[in-house]
Amino acid sequence: MTQSLYTRPALGANELFYRGRRFWVIKVLDEAGFEYCKKGDYDLVVWDCREGYALGVVNILKDGKFQCFSIAPMDVGKPVFDDIRVCVKWLYDILDEVAQ
Repeated sequence: MTQSLYTRPALGANELFYRGRRFWVIKVLDEAGFEYCKKGDYDLVVWDCREGYALGVVNILKDGKFQCFSIAPMDVGKPVFDDIRVCVKWLYDILDEVAQ
């Protein structure tokens, strides 16, 4: 039996908003929140299933766009994207750049 390289988080009462091969986006609905994100603080948490941690959080704006907040240790702005997949890629790229 082969062990998976990916760790899937326990969602609790939260909802899977987007599921990619490596990255999941979790909609925070549970009163207990998800990871460090409390319900009401942010709408979504971007989870790296390979590394087993949250890359960042996202708010869904009134116009349906996605505003991203990275966990990077520096100010990288709060960009807005039309597509959640572009938002996930931006979050990954920021942390990858910091790690260099």
